[in-house]
Amino acid sequence: MRYFIVIVALIFSSCATSTSPKIVKKSLYLNKSLMKFEMDNGFCYAREALKNGGYKNYWSSDRGNILANALSWDNYPPCKLELFTNKKNIITKIVVVEDSIECVGVLK
Repeated sequence: MRYFIVIVALIFSSCATSTSPKIVKKSLYLNKSLMKFEMDNGFCYAREALKNGGYKNYWSSDRGNILANALSWDNYPPCKLELFTNKKNIITKIVVVEDSIECVGVLK
């Protein structure tokens, strides 16, 4: 019985989302245009200018396609990212702010 409880606890803890920001080391979108990311995944909902001339772009998987979100039966928490770009709009850094199962498909 003790092992059963431990196994169930491990299964549920593996499904939990992370709330601490993580820097993405590998993604097809690193060193690519922000436009490529947005064409594949939807547009960023906000941006903040940086001192170096680039931008910090905010993206969330639950924004943009309202109809698809309303008709979705999936109740996953959203994937939230911060995409840092340089002056040429090239993604230089990706930070996962809120991790979920959806981030896997987005970051490839």
